[in-house]
Amino acid sequence: MKSYDLARLHAELVSPRRARRFVAAKELHLRGRRETLEYAATLTHSAVAEYREIAAFVLGQLGPPERPFRAKSLDLLVTLLNDQSPRVRAAAISSLGHLKSTESVGRMATMVGDGSSEVRESLAFALGAIGGREAVPTLIALTRDEDSRVIGWALLGLRDSGADSLQLRDRLLQLSRSSIDEIRLDAIIVLAQLGESRVFDSVLEELEKAEIPLSLIQAVGNLGDVRALPRLQSLLSEWKSEPPTELTEAIGKLRQRIRLNDRPRPR
Repeated sequence: MKSYDLARLHAELVSPRRARRFVAAKELHLRGRRETLEYAATLTHSAVAEYREIAAFVLGQLGPPERPFRAKSLDLLVTLLNDQSPRVRAAAISSLGHLKSTESVGRMATMVGDGSSEVRESLAFALGAIGGREAVPTLIALTRDEDSRVIGWALLGLRDSGADSLQLRDRLLQLSRSSIDEIRLDAIIVLAQLGESRVFDSVLEELEKAEIPLSLIQAVGNLGDVRALPRLQSLLSEWKSEPPTELTEAIGKLRQRIRLNDRPRPR
């Protein structure tokens, strides 16, 4: 649709085919025209939920990277948080995340109990994208969700936030014993990044598995427990191509820790 003029792209936003609506919206994001903002604003009042959904999607990334219509977009998106359609609410929340709307965190936090898992998943994504201390309590609450995808996004947001508290660590320790592999691993990685010594045995267990994510190896360096060094050195010797930076840096951090521990202390 790169060759389409603006009017034709706007017409595609109300196509009966969902895929075409989103392809047109992505092209409109790049063009970043005020006419698109105005058209999307009219669609937010449409009686058709699919059109309100695509309007919310358009408003979240219109005119990258400057986002020249951010203020107007925020007003429209916050109104859509009250929409009857879960898909519209989810799209509005995601777009607020793309716009990094710190001013909307309080309003979004009230949606932690929304009846739609799609909405709660978008909420976890958006709060992680926005970041900041204000988002952390809601992200922790979302780790108690019944849907594993919601928990996964909440853990990702907490990992990127750099937040730390006893409440957070205790909750992550609970999740590090989850029967769901992805949740358990994500919780272990966040705890290792925080330097939580109680997770070391779980870290070592994950390092013995056939598939080891680089994010875990990086977190081992932050954990700083030199008992992990032999396993990391073994991985380095087994690597068949150029080793990843995460591995070499983690080894370097642990070796540095050993040198510091061996340094004579002043009497």
